[in-house]
Amino acid sequence: MKNLKWFLLLITLALSSGRSEEWRKVAFIGDAEVKTISGVVEIVSGKQERILHEKETARVGQVLRVWRGAEVVLQMKNTKSLVRAKGPVLLRLAPDSETYDRASITGEEDQTGFIVRAVRGGGKYQDGEFWKPLRTGMCLPEGTHVLLRSGKNSVPTGVVIPFGRGRLIMIGTTWDKMEVKLNEAFLQVIYGSKAAKP
Repeated sequence: MKNLKWFLLLITLALSSGRSEEWRKVAFIGDAEVKTISGVVEIVSGKQERILHEKETARVGQVLRVWRGAEVVLQMKNTKSLVRAKGPVLLRLAPDSETYDRASITGEEDQTGFIVRAVRGGGKYQDGEFWKPLRTGMCLPEGTHVLLRSGKNSVPTGVVIPFGRGRLIMIGTTWDKMEVKLNEAFLQVIYGSKAAKP
């Protein structure tokens, strides 16, 4: 009787482990270059299936099947960002077309202007006739007036905003006579010029 119970338990475990795996489904925009692969990763394109290799380019319209225990690292052609996928996952490379809804990619509506990446201290921006507090993650339209104020204990305020290929760093500090050398050093490093002497 004990042997029969153990036998039934083993059959139950074997059946439950033989069920189909839950495949996660994700999509990325554009072509991608394969940087590294460990385990089994296949390209599914129409009715053709084949093994994916390192240094190969995965194209728009293809689906990558990353099996359990496998991992692939891709570098997206458009953004140069790295993507790591661990199996079991089906990764689809979607086309980048003009009619594509950007909110479905980023999770946010498309915004124009400057996104505030960091705020240290306190600062406000002008919205019409009102001044509102700066917050990390908000989008400032071009031409927005920003007022930086010293935070607690009169520490300088700083705001970091991406600008072109670099970053715009706004610093608000008091122009105390004791800090003239520090302020002149800021101007020299940031603007490449010295402050005019009165």
